[in-house]
Amino acid sequence: MALRRNPRLWRATWPAAVALGCGGSILIALAVLAGPLGLGLAEDFVLYRLFGLPRRTLALVGLVLGLLGLVLLATPWLIPSSRAAVKLAQNSALVILSTVFTILVLEVAVRLVDGVPLWPPRNLVAARAALLTVQTANEYHPVLGWVLKPGIRSHPDKPDASFTTGAHGVRMNSAEVRPLPRGGLLAVGDSFTAGSEVGDRHSWPAQLERLTGETVVNGGVGGWATDQIILRAEELIPMVRPQVVIVSFFNDDILRAGYRVYGGANKPWFSLRDGELQHHNNPVPVFTGKPSETDASPLGYFHLATWVLERAGLADWWRQTNTSYVRAENEPIAVTCALLARLKRHTDADRIGLLLVLQHAGYDRLAKTAEPEHAVSVAECARRAGIETLDTWDPLVRANEESLEAFRRLYVMHDQNRVYSHMSAEGNALMARLIAERLGFGG
Repeated sequence: MALRRNPRLWRATWPAAVALGCGGSILIALAVLAGPLGLGLAEDFVLYRLFGLPRRTLALVGLVLGLLGLVLLATPWLIPSSRAAVKLAQNSALVILSTVFTILVLEVAVRLVDGVPLWPPRNLVAARAALLTVQTANEYHPVLGWVLKPGIRSHPDKPDASFTTGAHGVRMNSAEVRPLPRGGLLAVGDSFTAGSEVGDRHSWPAQLERLTGETVVNGGVGGWATDQIILRAEELIPMVRPQVVIVSFFNDDILRAGYRVYGGANKPWFSLRDGELQHHNNPVPVFTGKPSETDASPLGYFHLATWVLERAGLADWWRQTNTSYVRAENEPIAVTCALLARLKRHTDADRIGLLLVLQHAGYDRLAKTAEPEHAVSVAECARRAGIETLDTWDPLVRANEESLEAFRRLYVMHDQNRVYSHMSAEGNALMARLIAERLGFGG
């Protein structure tokens, strides 16, 4: 039986089908021919700069529009030419359009009431869960993404809980704010270096200072990747002119270098082209929740969804499940190794010592597992580059084998000793001893 076209549906659908097909073709052409047309590539692409829309997404949208056009063109041949079928199609379309129109009206209404802008498109939930919104101890930095705020003085009268920062967001080694010293040791890293969950005097840089008698500048910041840590070293070296730079990587920091958005914040990232480092997000854009910055739920773009969930008592859950982590197009291990080699050339030129320290998370079965391959790979490439390397995996495994109870004391424990967090004062003391020994200061 030959297919027969439904004339009523054909008259209704072919203009929309042609419009969708032409629109899709134009979008695909813009994405593919952006370079020859002078519209820019990668982060220079004009629609990326204006709306955060990358070329790949633009091409995908064009393809979807084209497919919808084909579906509309085929519809008059697939739906029988009968009054009942036409009536059903008309009623269905009316219900769908009425529902969409009602939702849009409600969306506009709640935005106007709450003072939320109608344009440009932003994932509002992701923006509210942004790192710089949630982590109030941090502030924006155009090169590093975020740093600790200078001038923080929290619990100065409680040595076990004090948190103090000085110039450039450097954490102090006591509740006393001091000018940045010159000529000592410079420590850079993530929250394990900064000393999260312990007082000023209990971070490993602070304990290393007391152990060695050398001043130690603590340039660590929570949530950083290896790329940010090395950029921090390059920023602080001219300021403090250290004898030795201690670069500390928690093993997850290596994988974080594979992200351009991490924890709801844009960050610098690097790629390798013909063996040369390419610096992206320089300067780092402020996170706003635009489409290119978030992988969170599409419902986050609709303020109506947030409005309903807040009144249902689900606001916290909604924000926590919409924190953005967007991968970069790079190889984080290769990038980390290239950045370490660059830092080594820098320190060698200035006659500054360089020590790489690898720190690791805690868990009960540490002694029965293998060291993460990405950490092993970075340690190997660092040694090949001539960088003195201290991998703390084996000392932690030995501590785990000797006594699980004692091993747990090396970490701040949560959830009735089931969840290992940052290192405790005792764990940081172990790190300080290991680093001091490797630097030749003895025990």
